[in-house]
Amino acid sequence: TRGQWLTRQLLLYEGVAAWTRLIGRQKAVFAPSELQGWERALYHHMRKQGTGKLHAVMHSVGWWLDTRFAADPRSWDIPEFREQMPEKFLCNGTCSQKEMLRSGFPPERLGSIEALRYQHLAAPSSCPKSPSRLLVVASIHENEVASQLRTLAEALSQGGRPFRDILIKAHPGFPVEKELQRCFPDGGAPEVATSPLRDLLTPETMVY
Repeated sequence: TRGQWLTRQLLLYEGVAAWTRLIGRQKAVFAPSELQGWERALYHHMRKQGTGKLHAVMHSVGWWLDTRFAADPRSWDIPEFREQMPEKFLCNGTCSQKEMLRSGFPPERLGSIEALRYQHLAAPSSCPKSPSRLLVVASIHENEVASQLRTLAEALSQGGRPFRDILIKAHPGFPVEKELQRCFPDGGAPEVATSPLRDLLTPETMVY
């Protein structure tokens, strides 16, 4: 091949094919999905070996500049395209489902489901009127993290700390230490938490 990008794509395609052979034929597949290239290769190879239903569950919400979920409606007339797409794409929320419809995704291929990553948080709990801890759950996008931490720093600079503890929970894909140094140049930055999210969401915690 000519070019590193094409070589990587072909290796990825062959890797997915080998992985599918190891899994073997399935009656049904439910997979968290962002409709990325390797996922479309997975659906393609699964179908080639006779797997039944292929259902994709939205892994993360779409945002305004996200083209992963968009496709020209005419693409659905192409058999090879349909072969790479799930029978049902289950959206984690009504807003996501509306955006998918706007992108041209066929309504009959869309459904909705509770976000899988948050199902362990479903147990009800009472929240005190005066939370004692603030948990800042940071984004994966640089501009959003900068805005979050800048807003926090500005609020704290106004004087007084209404919370006993302030913790930052960084997204695994975006460390926040450099941004904290920029927002808190004189020190006093909140602690970066490393515990699992489920352990941090206690009844006395307010989440930003």
